[in-house]
Amino acid sequence: MRRHTHLFSASVLAALASATALGQTVNVDGTGLTTEYDVLLWTNGTNPTGFGDNNDPSIGAANGSEIDAVRAKFGVDIFNEPMLFLCFSGNLETNFNKLDIFLDTTQGSGQNPLRGDNPDIDFNGLNRMGENSDPNNGVVGPGLGFDTAFTVNYWIGVTTGNYDPNTERAEVYANYCDLDGQVAYYLGKGTNGLGFLSDGNDPFGFLATVDNSNIAGVTDTESDPNAAAIVDTGWEIGIPMAALANPSGDIRIVAFINGTGHDFISSQIVGGHPFGANNAGEPRVFDLSTIQGDQYVTLRQGGGDYVLALSGSCPGMVRVQWSGATPRVQQAIVFGARTGSTTIPNGNPCAGTRLGVAGQVRMIDPPGFFSTGQSGSGSLQGNASSGACGGVLQLVEGGSCNVSNVAAIP
Repeated sequence: MRRHTHLFSASVLAALASATALGQTVNVDGTGLTTEYDVLLWTNGTNPTGFGDNNDPSIGAANGSEIDAVRAKFGVDIFNEPMLFLCFSGNLETNFNKLDIFLDTTQGSGQNPLRGDNPDIDFNGLNRMGENSDPNNGVVGPGLGFDTAFTVNYWIGVTTGNYDPNTERAEVYANYCDLDGQVAYYLGKGTNGLGFLSDGNDPFGFLATVDNSNIAGVTDTESDPNAAAIVDTGWEIGIPMAALANPSGDIRIVAFINGTGHDFISSQIVGGHPFGANNAGEPRVFDLSTIQGDQYVTLRQGGGDYVLALSGSCPGMVRVQWSGATPRVQQAIVFGARTGSTTIPNGNPCAGTRLGVAGQVRMIDPPGFFSTGQSGSGSLQGNASSGACGGVLQLVEGGSCNVSNVAAIP
């Protein structure tokens, strides 16, 4: 672990040099989505919209609904608190159609299918998608079903309407539910281009807005992934990590455009489906697991049983020990001046993976990439100079992009 003038691998340094560091935030105004977000999660190359193709270029009004792409970014809010920013480029018709977003933050814990006895939120719209029984005839609808690997822990719903042609602005509304804790909040309302919400009950500090000016992207007859990828406006949502109980592992996301009463799912489903522009319909009987492939996207954040431990004394000999890694794969040691948040950007290995280090982020070289070992456990040691003291280390697996805990250099 010795440091010298050319201590770090040039390839990995280049991959991390432009990564998102702790302290960066996002201007939540519904614009600049292709440049402000560093993780592209999905591009719509499969499904034309069955809810109409918008041809109104105003910021507030839209006469159609579509999802062109989904992007994400880890950052902070104005109080420097951790926040997850999500954007859905495209449009949401100003007739109170819904964008329903489901988050799986604790794999294996949560609901699948969606129950019908969750808190009454958004005029009971969440339960409108859940299991529904008739006391005399039994189950009417088993509830919205997800892929086998997906169990929903949180739901966020946004919508827009009440367009004013004089101001060319519409109202924006947002709702939230913790399905594990069975707590729900009407987060408040805002307007186009301004992410702040008011007149609600929001203990976390959510942000949400939409710029509805897009007239490009997918149409009602065609879904060109190249056209979808360059749509630069749409929904932006700032989700405080505290509202998700500060998860340390991967975050899985299901999202789709729904009818005004959360009662009719459109063709605009993140992940895509094989039915083109045909809408999915009744959510209570719709099961995403029946569609081939993953009907969710994964935002990598690391975590799990991949454990890093350090011993020794800096400056001097420091021993690096690991366990719980995937056996017989390549891994790397990443250095940071402090703990924080760094997201590996697109175009690089493990793009979208969130690291827990910040400041002077780089890979230790030597040893560069090295094996996790036959059992996924092992150790190595090296001499740490005074320049490394006070810093932190983290391990990253190649391929799976799993990351270990962050450990301080002793």
